[in-house]
Amino acid sequence: SDVEGNDAPGTRFPTEVGTNLFGDEIALPEGFKGERNLVAVAYVREHQEDVNTWIAVADEMMETHENLRFYEVPVIYEGSAFFRFWLNNGMRSGIPDPVARERTVTVYLDRDAFNERLDVPDMESIHILLTDSAGRILWRTVGPIGLGAEGDAKIAEIEALL
Repeated sequence: SDVEGNDAPGTRFPTEVGTNLFGDEIALPEGFKGERNLVAVAYVREHQEDVNTWIAVADEMMETHENLRFYEVPVIYEGSAFFRFWLNNGMRSGIPDPVARERTVTVYLDRDAFNERLDVPDMESIHILLTDSAGRILWRTVGPIGLGAEGDAKIAEIEALL
């Protein structure tokens, strides 16, 4: 097996500890429970609309692919404990669905270092990753799912890897 940290940037989801909206600490990527995991990495609150375009698609795919899970990973600069508490409670109150609370895993870290390991050039858009159970990145795209043919093409690419 390969040595931890020896992967080229962008080949594996970085090892981090996040907190889901129940307050449970989740080690990533080990905490991704699917054989395949569709992971939406978001950086600012305004990205939620783009993430939402993927949630409906992911929910539909999970009905036909039992090995697939969906995760939303907001990446936040490290802040004070009070700031974290306030942010998590704010997100919790905005996300009443227990399934969504479990699959939303916030990580507080040095975003530049994280993005370098993930091979993400900027934080303008959400980044969608398909990983295997070991966190290896099998497929990636940027931004909302897209309408019509654009979205259909992305879905077909993901389906081929499931």
